[in-house]
This record gives sequence, C-alpha cells and structure tokens, in this order.
Amino acid sequence: MTVKRLIKGENIDLLGLVETKHAEITVWSLKKIWGNQNVDWVQSPAENGSGGILVSWHKDSFEVASSLVTQRWICVFGKFKQEGLSCAVCVLYAPNNKNARLQMWNNLRDLKQHLTVPLILMGDFNEVIKIEERRNATRVTVGMRDLGDLIHDLQLFDLDINQPYTWMRDNAASRLDRILVSKEVMDWCQNLRVQCKERMLSDHYPLILTTANLKWGPAPFRSLDGWLEEPKFMEMF
Repeated sequence: MTVKRLIKGENIDLLGLVETKHAEITVWSLKKIWGNQNVDWVQSPAENGSGGILVSWHKDSFEVASSLVTQRWICVFGKFKQEGLSCAVCVLYAPNNKNARLQMWNNLRDLKQHLTVPLILMGDFNEVIKIEERRNATRVTVGMRDLGDLIHDLQLFDLDINQPYTWMRDNAASRLDRILVSKEVMDWCQNLRVQCKERMLSDHYPLILTTANLKWGPAPFRSLDGWLEEPKFMEMF
C-alpha cells in the first residue's frame, strides 16, 4: 500500500510524516500524493539527509490559523471544519539520545502551558513507557519513566493501538509510535480509535486516528531508509 492509496482509501484529512530525509518537498509531489490541488503543508527540513518532518492537510477539511516549526516537531493550530473542533495538532520525531529527548519533553511541557485549545500529539517518541512495549525488555528504564511523566504532566490520554508494537526490524520490536489526546478531545468524541495499517516503505506501522466522521493520519509514517529517497517512490504514486 502506498501513501497515496492510504490517503484515498482511508479518506485522510491530515497527514503526518517523520524522517522524510528531504530538505524540501515540492508542491508537485504533495499534490500528487493527495491526488488533489486543494492541499497545504508545513515542513521541518532534513539536515544532511537526516530527519525531516511534514504535516499536510486537505484545506476543505482543516483550516490552519498558524503553525510552529522546530527541528524535531511541528505544531499546527487550526479547526476541523465539519466537526467544529479547534485544536493544536503536533507531529514529532524524538531524538535517540536520552538527554536530547528529555529536553524535547521539557519544550513540549512549555508549549502545553501556553495552549488555549485541546492538543493532539502524535509521532515517533523513540521510547516506550512499559516493559511489554519493548521485546525482550526486563526492566523499567529512566527513559520509560521520563516519557510516562511527560504524558502525565501534559494530561493526555494514550490511545490504545490494539497491538504490542509499532516498529519492527529483524528480531527487535517496540511501540515507539503513539497518539496522545487531551481530555477535551475525548469529551468531544468518545469513539476515538487508532488503527495500525500495514507497513509500506518503512519498518514502522502507520497509525490512523479515526472518529465516525473524521480521520487524522497516518501519524507517523517513517522509513529508516527515507521514503522520499526510494527510487520507485514517485512511480508508486
């Protein structure tokens, strides 16, 4: 399954991609992915072929008022038109380094303190919060506690994905990817659920947040090989 087919098949309103490995994503490539001209996006460019984040949305469904872009996360502030939900949607790609990750958690705490709308936080957290979320793990680490503390401090709900892992490579597996939402989002729609879709050019499973009338996702879609650098990537679209 390609990104374009996933957008069309799941009727996606907002798309989050991490580790794009691209310094710039063109208008042509985005509109080709969506199969629609009425789309917009913000991106955090890759540096030296590493990292990169993209958030893109269908303008008929989501109206963006402003955005905040950093090297490791993007936050868009807007409104889902049909549902009338104003919120902040943040897509992140956490660093592997524990200290850098902890600094990022503190930055997110600062962001949350200044928010006046509900938050949807999703992406690759590069950490787990429970032993059972990492294959062959035997103890709770400091990093696990740090992520658990972040979720608690932000007062977010960690939505169930109905499977133990979101990332797999050879014999290694972890639940690195998650979708967290504010209580206000839960109150707005009590039938929120997350679907794990089949992997594409990635060792991560795309996650899709759905309601009866609204779908966000996939969040994240990440490829360690760089999905935009796949030789047949554009052909697949």
